[in-house]
Amino acid sequence: MQPVFISFCFPGLKNIQVYFGTRLGGVSKGSYQSLNVSLEVGDNQQDVLTNREKIKKHLNLLNWKELKQIHSTQIITQSDSKKTLEGDGIFSSKCEALGIKTADCQALFFTDLKGKYIGALHCGWRGNIYNFPGLGVKKFAQEFNLQPCEILAVRGPSLGPCCAEFVNYKREIPKELWSYLDKKTLKLNLWQITKKQLLKAGLLPEHIFSLDVCTNCNPDLFFSYRRDKTCGRMLNLIIKRSA
Repeated sequence: MQPVFISFCFPGLKNIQVYFGTRLGGVSKGSYQSLNVSLEVGDNQQDVLTNREKIKKHLNLLNWKELKQIHSTQIITQSDSKKTLEGDGIFSSKCEALGIKTADCQALFFTDLKGKYIGALHCGWRGNIYNFPGLGVKKFAQEFNLQPCEILAVRGPSLGPCCAEFVNYKREIPKELWSYLDKKTLKLNLWQITKKQLLKAGLLPEHIFSLDVCTNCNPDLFFSYRRDKTCGRMLNLIIKRSA
C-alpha cells in the first residue's frame, strides 16, 4: 500500500503543493501502525526509516526539511545556520519541501499570492495560547517583505472542537480565549481561535483555508495523542516545485 495523503492546492498556484498526512501506507506495527514518521516516540527505527523512504518515493522528493518540535514560538529562517533545527516554524524561498509532524496539533502552511515563499508552523493548543499563528504571519511578512494581505494560509486536520476538552481550562487557558470554550462540555474550538488569530494578523478571509477533520474522531485515518497517548506521528508537507 502506498502512503496516503490528503492533498490541497492553493488557488492558482500550481507550483505549491500541500499534503496532509494520514497513518495509512507504512510498515510500522502496533500502536504506531502504519505510517509513523517520528523517531522519537518509541517505534522501531528501521520501520520509521522505511516509512520515510516510501514517502520520498511516493511524492518524488529527495528529502524535506523538518524540525525538532518543542511547542514553542521559535521560527527557523534561511539565515539560521544551526545544524539542529529546533523550533516550531520554518520558512523558505527555495524550491524544497518543509515538513511538520502531528498527532492532534495543527499543521499550518503559508505561501504568498505569487507562490515565491513557503512557511510551515506546528501549532498545538499552547501555540494558540502564544498566538503562534499571528506571530507566524508577522514574521513571514517581515522575512519576505510582504503585506499580510498577500499571504495565504491553510490548516490541516487536527483536534476538533468536538474533542478538545480542557477540564482545567481556568489554569491552562487565558481568560481572553474563554469565549471559544463551550462551558457545558469544556471543549475549546482551537480551529476558530486559529482563524481569528490569522484574521487579526491581517490575512484576508478569502485567503484562509482549512480541512475541518478531527484527528481524535478518526482512528482508522489519523494518529491522535489525545486519544491514544502512545502513537505515531503523521507527516504534513508544503512543497515548492520549480516552475
